[in-house]
Amino acid sequence: MKTRAAVLREMGAQRPFKDSQPLKIEEVELDAPGHGEILVRVRTAGLCHSDLSVIDGNRPRPLPMALGHEAAGEVVEVGAGVADLEVGDHVVFSFVPSCGTCDYCLGGRAALCAPGAKANNDGVLLGGDRRLHQGDATINHHLGVSGFAEHAVTSRRSAVKIPKDLPFEIAAVFGCAVLTGMGAVVHTAGLRAGQSVLVVGLGGVGLSAVLGAVAAGARQVIAADIAEDKLELAKSMGATHVVNSKDADAVQQVKDISGGRRGHRRRVRRCRPGAGIRLRRHRQGRQHGDRRPAPPGHPPGGEPGADGGRGAPLPGLLPGRPCAGAGYSRVHRALS
Repeated sequence: MKTRAAVLREMGAQRPFKDSQPLKIEEVELDAPGHGEILVRVRTAGLCHSDLSVIDGNRPRPLPMALGHEAAGEVVEVGAGVADLEVGDHVVFSFVPSCGTCDYCLGGRAALCAPGAKANNDGVLLGGDRRLHQGDATINHHLGVSGFAEHAVTSRRSAVKIPKDLPFEIAAVFGCAVLTGMGAVVHTAGLRAGQSVLVVGLGGVGLSAVLGAVAAGARQVIAADIAEDKLELAKSMGATHVVNSKDADAVQQVKDISGGRRGHRRRVRRCRPGAGIRLRRHRQGRQHGDRRPAPPGHPPGGEPGADGGRGAPLPGLLPGRPCAGAGYSRVHRALS
């Protein structure tokens, strides 16, 4: 079938992108889904910093590539071997496909799926194929999704079925920001009830981290940002304290709130200059740096914040983006 997609043909475009126009809407040919794949009509897609990192070359990918990964849509065709989805089902995409058979998947760490990481880096679907092309020229897939398009073919293992009453614009956020922010707090950091968390930067990922900390039973959830409206939104979502990062005594405010305690600490950074995310887990005892691999499809090269024994970046929490307050309030209600 023919469809339209936002295609990137060259990395390193000059900002602002509204002037350099690195993405072009092009007509492409999309093959029918193969074995274990589905064809989805994309209904909503969000712009994530990971998309921008491909555009500016910080995360090199094979080109040309149809970008987009934080998306949701409706199944319009299922390939052979797909028995648990049918036409009309609603799905949200996952930016890390999980094969279900590698050591990581079998060990309960599907986000580190080795075949999924290789497929993402190679610009192919989990099965190793490319379904996008223009004549004889193939077009690479972005993180197994390529959601900036009218339609997408993806592996069944890159999609999660969702209730039909969940709005697509909310579901799409679950495909990256929510699972990233909440996953880093609940699963990677292993936050326990009664501990304290500092979240710096209240974009999509940051607000999801706030939600994750609240759900995990944190005693203190301190949210910091330079935007007052985001601080108010964080409070409405359960943050116990807020700090404006522009305040000259912002660090002292955090120390006063937390009692100045230090100890076991884990961090994640960043969204964008001045609005990054940093999570700290505090408990009495000595400081310990926990080194773990970066999440598949998002290699550590070029990422700021790899600060060795002083606290390694948490895998699973990726750059986020500003989000609409009203929309994120609905995400909050969906999670409640």
